Amino acid sequence: MISLLVISYLHAYQFTHFSATSPARTDPESLTVSDKINLLFTGIQNPHQQDLTLPAISYETFFIEGDKKLESWWIPKENAKGIVLLYHGYAGNKAQMLSRAMDLHTMGYATAIIGFRGSGNSEGNYTTIGYEESEDVIISYQFYKEKFPQPSIFLFGTSMGAAAILKALHDANLTVKGVILEYPFGSLYQSVQNRFKVMGFPSFPMASLLTLFGGLQLNFNAFKHNPAEYAKKVNCPVLYLAGDEDDRVTNEETLTVYQNLKTKHKFLYIFEGGGHENFNETFPEQWIRVCAKFLSDIERKEHTPILQPQYP
Repeated sequence: MISLLVISYLHAYQFTHFSATSPARTDPESLTVSDKINLLFTGIQNPHQQDLTLPAISYETFFIEGDKKLESWWIPKENAKGIVLLYHGYAGNKAQMLSRAMDLHTMGYATAIIGFRGSGNSEGNYTTIGYEESEDVIISYQFYKEKFPQPSIFLFGTSMGAAAILKALHDANLTVKGVILEYPFGSLYQSVQNRFKVMGFPSFPMASLLTLFGGLQLNFNAFKHNPAEYAKKVNCPVLYLAGDEDDRVTNEETLTVYQNLKTKHKFLYIFEGGGHENFNETFPEQWIRVCAKFLSDIERKEHTPILQPQYP
């Protein structure tokens, strides 16, 4: 029993802290059986994520002051229809959001990609999987709202970034014009369970212990970190994007979060065969069409249904 607690504590630390010297991060799907057995005792190391790819067009780098200083890339657009702030996923970086930012830029929007705490040149060496990152959303929104007070602001988040947005909208009065969410998890505990399943291991009791110790190490109740609950206070228009073959976020989680959104102007689009991936790269025509329609409807103050596939 003591050994299990020690191993769980180590797993929780590895799950939430970034290493400056660890090897390249490996996705669970590519691990061999022996790799997985070894990881049962050591946990998956997460290297500190650097932004190795820079925007290919003119941009500025801003640093946003908060309890952690955040690095952000600002990509201006002449006569912009609005500003879209983009937030990356777990153990990710700003560069992973570049293709989405450029597609939105082509649609007529200025874009800003924010590096969460612990990513790139932002301060910190840990992640709370969206809990404290919600503060990063709030202060970056305030920064851009003060710097550019006239344009409307939209928020775009993928995975953990989407969860952080939901918590930010729950905790603060952000007057955003609309939000695009890509596959946020329903609860942190469920997300941890899903990751064990992806690895091919039973989630009990390790998922409970990892969630417990992760929260204790970073001083928050991880069992109460539930985007499905945060959704109940979201009033602005929301476009919700998900894949029906996502092994990190279940279809049930997606439907629960979506149904809990308080706003009447919400639209769920399911990518058939889609997983936990960059939909704008794997389903480019669909992604661009749906996002462009959502944004243009808001601009015209219309909220017409989006024709979409449904869950099987």
